[in-house]
Amino acid sequence: SSSLSSSLSSSLSSSLSSSSTPPPPPPPRRSFSTTPTLVLQLEITTSIPNVSIGCLATIDGYVWTASSDFMLRQWTIKNFADDVGSVSYRKELQVLHHLKLPIANVEVPRFQSITGMISPLASKNQVWVAMGNQLVVVDLSRAPKGTQSPLSPTLIQFLEPRHNDVIRFLGRTWRGRNDQMVVLSVSRESRELWEWDSQTHMRVGVQTPIPEGCGGVIKCGVDTGLFRWLATDTHLCRILLDQSDEKEKEKGKEK
Repeated sequence: SSSLSSSLSSSLSSSLSSSSTPPPPPPPRRSFSTTPTLVLQLEITTSIPNVSIGCLATIDGYVWTASSDFMLRQWTIKNFADDVGSVSYRKELQVLHHLKLPIANVEVPRFQSITGMISPLASKNQVWVAMGNQLVVVDLSRAPKGTQSPLSPTLIQFLEPRHNDVIRFLGRTWRGRNDQMVVLSVSRESRELWEWDSQTHMRVGVQTPIPEGCGGVIKCGVDTGLFRWLATDTHLCRILLDQSDEKEKEKGKEK
C-alpha cells in the first residue's frame, strides 16, 4: 500500500507540474507591408526657398498653391525608380506650372498678401485669388506654362468694388434657377457677406446674415443644402437660406 500511495503521489505531482508549466510560445511570424506610404513630403525650403505657402485649391484634378512670393503653382506626383530594373518606385512632388501674379495694383504694404484661393465648381479654367482687400480672377486656359514671368494683364481681372480690409474668407455656393455658381467673400472684422457671379465676375449682393445677438464679425462659413453655417466671433450659427431660390432650383431640375 505504501508503494501504491507513493506511486500515486509521484504521478499526481508530475501531472500537476506539467499542467502548471505554460506551453512554449509559437515561433514569431514575420509580416511584410505591401502598402506604400500615403504621405508625401516636400520641404518648402528645397523646392521654393524663402517663401511660405498660404493657401491651397483643387482645379481640374490638380492641387494649386499660392505663396508669399505671389506665385501660383500647380503640383503633381511623379514616380521614380530607385534602381534600374527595380520594381520599387519612389514618389515625389513636382511643380508643373508657375504663374506670377502682378502686384502693381495692390496697395503696399498693407494689402500685399494672398489670404485665399478658390475655384468655382463649374469651371476648370479659372481661379479666384484674394489679394489683400481685392479679388482677382485668373484665366488658366490661356496661361503660359513653365514660366515665372508676370502674367499678362489680359489673363487677370481685378474685381471692383474692393473690401475695406483684408479678405479673410472665400467660399462658393449654388444660387438661382440655373444653378448659378456664386463666390462668397468676407473681409476681416466685417459682418458683411459679399456674393459674386462666377461668370460675369460682378458683385451681385451684400448680406448681413448674422442673427441678432450672435456676434458682430463673420469668421468663416459654408453652405450645405438649405442651410448656411457661420462662425462668428462668439457663436456658431445655422441659418436657413432663402427657400425661394431652392424651390426654383428644384423646378429647374424637374424640367
